[in-house]
Amino acid sequence: MHNISIVMATYNGAKFVKEQLDSIKEQKQKPYEIIVVDDCSTDNTVEIIKRWAETSSISCSIHVNDKNMGACKSFEKGLLLTTGDYIAFCDQDDVWEKDKLSISLNKIKDIEQNNSSIPALVYTDMRVVDEKLNSLNQSFLAYEGMKNIDAKDKYKVIMLHNYITGCALLMNKKAKEECIPFSNKAIMHDWWIALVISVIGKIGFINKPMVKYRQHGNNVYGAHSYFSIQGMLGLFNFNKRIIRIREIIAQLQGFKLFMKKKYGTESNRYIEIDKITSMLENGEVYKLWKNGVCQQGKIRTCCFYLLLYFFSIIKKRAV
Repeated sequence: MHNISIVMATYNGAKFVKEQLDSIKEQKQKPYEIIVVDDCSTDNTVEIIKRWAETSSISCSIHVNDKNMGACKSFEKGLLLTTGDYIAFCDQDDVWEKDKLSISLNKIKDIEQNNSSIPALVYTDMRVVDEKLNSLNQSFLAYEGMKNIDAKDKYKVIMLHNYITGCALLMNKKAKEECIPFSNKAIMHDWWIALVISVIGKIGFINKPMVKYRQHGNNVYGAHSYFSIQGMLGLFNFNKRIIRIREIIAQLQGFKLFMKKKYGTESNRYIEIDKITSMLENGEVYKLWKNGVCQQGKIRTCCFYLLLYFFSIIKKRAV
């Protein structure tokens, strides 16, 4: 028996949350518990979940934040409350395929090979759908101009560009223990978890869309076609990209401190993270390129390097 905990963070999700919960209830591999953390919703999200829980055979606990914490901290709070051997994260507005958990569990067991002391996570592709679940693209990764990376140094990409989406992943308890506490500089829960496990654990990929990733007007992040005019213009949105560069550098600074506390300054892992963080802080584009630190796609990477270079010049002139 493998106990799976599901963490769901909600905020004003009344429109779609029951449909997401129903897709969990219909899983072939039934979860052990659902931990819901509501971030001070002003609609009837909590009431809908309570009514659903009353008729469900799956244990479902609801925790309402005293104040708005944001998605990242809400997911961390839920993660800390889990008791299962494996943990899946769940958005409030998607729909899961019936075999999502069973396929993900089989994959992560293959990685563990009867050794649950290995920090491991697996993630699947997703089908991009509209508000009414009509298909927009069969592959979220392709839609975003991304792909799975099998290389051992995949962390060099994840440092700058996360491609592992929270609602598509399943992690083991050891991965949970290694990832907490999240840095206050973590951009998002899934990015932080992917970053940590890419450095100290193992990541597996299931090349099959197991989530209907719903797009609507209120997505926290959502999907954006890499090949559309809108997607291309987004790469050259100077203000938005500079803000993201600041966030990436801050997250890596937090990660460096996290690794220092966990493994000390003499560990090879810490030394590598420290070196790359310093390159980013100083805008050393050529060194980043030589060391394979990049985003997914040549256009994305070139835009990132160019803006990082200008950002470093601006910082130096401001001193």
